[in-house]
Amino acid sequence: MERPRGELPEAGVGAEGDWAGGLPPVLGPRTDRDITEAVETALFLEPEVDLSHFIVDTKNGVVRLRGRVSSPREKELAIQAARDVAGVVEVVDEIEVVPTSPSTE
Repeated sequence: MERPRGELPEAGVGAEGDWAGGLPPVLGPRTDRDITEAVETALFLEPEVDLSHFIVDTKNGVVRLRGRVSSPREKELAIQAARDVAGVVEVVDEIEVVPTSPSTE
């Protein structure tokens, strides 16, 4: 079953018990590590964002995004993807936009 576009994953683990459809329900985030993993997944699922450009750290629900991107659009999409994850209290932007220069051949 595919996730509808724009619906981001929540951090956490499934609850115990019987589940309709055989899949456990997703609970809200439980730890900073859960939030970090959910943000990384959200970045991975965003087609215009390259996860390899980012380092994600979380402390007390505050997510710090560090890295370099080639466009302001990629930066904004990454920040929004992080903000949309359940449990994120704040996103600290430490992303540098470094436009790629045209190659000289």
